Amino acid sequence: MVKVYKTNYKFDNKEPWWDAEELTMPEFCNCNKYLPIRFSVFSYQNAGDHPLYGSVTTTTRDIEMLSDTRLKLENSKGQETGYI
Repeated sequence: MVKVYKTNYKFDNKEPWWDAEELTMPEFCNCNKYLPIRFSVFSYQNAGDHPLYGSVTTTTRDIEMLSDTRLKLENSKGQETGYI
């Protein structure tokens, strides 16, 4: 897996909100709308591992076709933990 982008950290925030970011198609998916893309949200810790809030795997094409413009995050147990 190739890391494409990493946001800034959000400290002491139970409902973090990030400003919109803009990436070109070559940066985001190498101009292939069917490549899988994983979004992961972690709780930043000063030391040790950063706990995973949740993640979602999708494609650029699936994002284009979303009806409600939200992707559901799930934890390792398949439980919904939020959205992006």
